[in-house]
Amino acid sequence: MRVVSNAMMDQAEIVQADRWERGPLELVFLKDVEALDIESELHLIDWNRHHRAGWLRAAGEVDFALKVAPRLREQENPNVFLVPSVHGYTELHCMLASLVPEAILRRHGLRKESTNAWLMPLFAERSMLDPTIARKATASVEAFNEYLWPKLAGRRGLRNDFSPVSSLRLLASDTPYWMSRLYRLALARWDSMGPTRHEDRDWKSLDVLWEELRQQVPVEHLKGVTLSRPYYGGTLWDENDQRECDGVLEELLGDGGGQESLEPVLQVLNSSRTHEDFSDRYSWVKEDFERSFYSKRSKIRVSLVETVDDVPVWSAPEPEGYGNVLFRDVLSFFDAKDRHLVLALRHGKTVSEIAREQGLKGHASVSRRLKRIRAKVREVLKG
Repeated sequence: MRVVSNAMMDQAEIVQADRWERGPLELVFLKDVEALDIESELHLIDWNRHHRAGWLRAAGEVDFALKVAPRLREQENPNVFLVPSVHGYTELHCMLASLVPEAILRRHGLRKESTNAWLMPLFAERSMLDPTIARKATASVEAFNEYLWPKLAGRRGLRNDFSPVSSLRLLASDTPYWMSRLYRLALARWDSMGPTRHEDRDWKSLDVLWEELRQQVPVEHLKGVTLSRPYYGGTLWDENDQRECDGVLEELLGDGGGQESLEPVLQVLNSSRTHEDFSDRYSWVKEDFERSFYSKRSKIRVSLVETVDDVPVWSAPEPEGYGNVLFRDVLSFFDAKDRHLVLALRHGKTVSEIAREQGLKGHASVSRRLKRIRAKVREVLKG
């Protein structure tokens, strides 16, 4: 994937340094882009390529964005991108497919294609007579899901082994979510290129451009805003280098682009499965799950330990509250098994009765444990 530097058209870029602190990346999908006139198309491109400026953009760009997405008036998040579509197909579909190996793409009737960060579909693909456009969106999603699934589930089964409503399948098939993460990663890579050091002879200095900006924009709107030369363009990743594409996917699942890593989420989804996660078809992963779930060793064992408040009331020369607090403190020094024994004795059970309840033939082992407990209590109280 390549990006074109804004230096092709602009001498400088407005940069709102805290724009990502004001909200996450948001995508607004637009239909019927083939009906746009040339002026509207240019406004759309300018809106997306000037994303570093936040809300501080040209009037024509803002007016166009508010026209096609009126809800922008209700929010302060400037990180909104307009995504035009043709018969459901967008440049983000092409971007997802750019990561997929050639062998998978061929199975879905696709091939590697270049895409652009401005998100405007190529003019040649926008013909109403092209019968392949509508199918390309579906094929791109299916190819990306086929490539993505082993990365999400590892060697834990095929996609059809799991129910369509399982958490892992729902995550894998959430195409807008993956589009958003991938595009955010692409923008972060673009930002890392930094401003160009090249300056044409007819370019004005940044000081002159900043003074012109101050004359056009109220000073209160310039807080946190800087002016820089346009950022470099170039290759964000080479879609023809599969090792590089695999690395992009690893970043996509990790914390690439400053996003939260998905590794903890995937660990939970893969380790905490339920019966509802699997489809009706037979599979070895379903069999392994059921064998593990129903095995005697993995069954949940409930250990009932009575609290101090559940024991009968006892009379004592010292204040009752002090005795209960002291008993709780002493009890905290023992594990659950010894607590069972102490509380049983407190209920008035004999050593023989305790041994029978535990399935022991004699009370020797219980007596030894009781002796050890008494010694430990003496040490605790002496301390």
